[in-house]
Amino acid sequence: MIKINAIKSNIYECSFSNRYSAISFNGRTRIKPDTFEKECVYKNFDMYMYNPHTNSYNHSVVSINLTQPQKIKLKNNSKASKADVELNLDYNSERFDFLWDKKRGCKLKTVILISHSGKFETAYHFMSPKLDKEYGYVNLVDYFGKLPDKYKNNFMEEELFKDYKAQGITGPRVIVDYLENFDDKSVGGVGKLADKLAVKHCLDKNIEPNIISVADYNSHVAHYLRGKRFFPLKKFSDAYDYFKCVYKETDVNKILEKLIENSKSTGVRIDISQWGILPMYMPKELAMKYIEELKIHPIL
Repeated sequence: MIKINAIKSNIYECSFSNRYSAISFNGRTRIKPDTFEKECVYKNFDMYMYNPHTNSYNHSVVSINLTQPQKIKLKNNSKASKADVELNLDYNSERFDFLWDKKRGCKLKTVILISHSGKFETAYHFMSPKLDKEYGYVNLVDYFGKLPDKYKNNFMEEELFKDYKAQGITGPRVIVDYLENFDDKSVGGVGKLADKLAVKHCLDKNIEPNIISVADYNSHVAHYLRGKRFFPLKKFSDAYDYFKCVYKETDVNKILEKLIENSKSTGVRIDISQWGILPMYMPKELAMKYIEELKIHPIL
């Protein structure tokens, strides 16, 4: 595979299936169904959940009342090097939105749990109402002018943190560190909900909706169709030379538009397997669309 960038970044926005369940419960400790239906309480559960802050799993025996807001603390981490790192989750059954059930063709309610790592990193976890399945998550990083430690010496630094005046991206911003759909064959809408939450996150932090991310391997088309747009390529960079040679064009947005139109008319699947990761942003008009949606249907 020809890579546009020589080094692969650990800052991705992508969606792919995971063969492991993101969250599981020890069924032997679950209370009887009829009791659960009456009390809406889980007792003494060994709860496993993916921790995007450490790229590992956390678990603990917990008691959860699905009718009450509460803090959920998962103390044990699957990585030996992160054994003392807890995953602290904020749960509220009234904080929810909808994904899409691809198999049944209907809306899929998802409760949104929140976790933090330090002052500037926040993850939103998309869970089933009974917390027995995690559909996906988005991890966001706030940038106020000081480079977070995790991005130091990273080759994408310039693209993520510089100002793009022509696109209206200047000053403080929110970076989509990672976006993942654990079951994209059955569940849709994870990317759209992640975008909406990124806008809400900006509003909550009093940041102008400047949302930056990068498209990972084979994800460029999906992000473009969802409304994201790519920054101009740096002249005479590897990426610039690649697109100039292959497509006789260096505007990635125009290239994608042509590829999508061609695919619609010919039925031939778009092949961008040779593309590397590329920085992109959320246009102001798309951010305004989500702001209007949040006014009509607020997320707690």
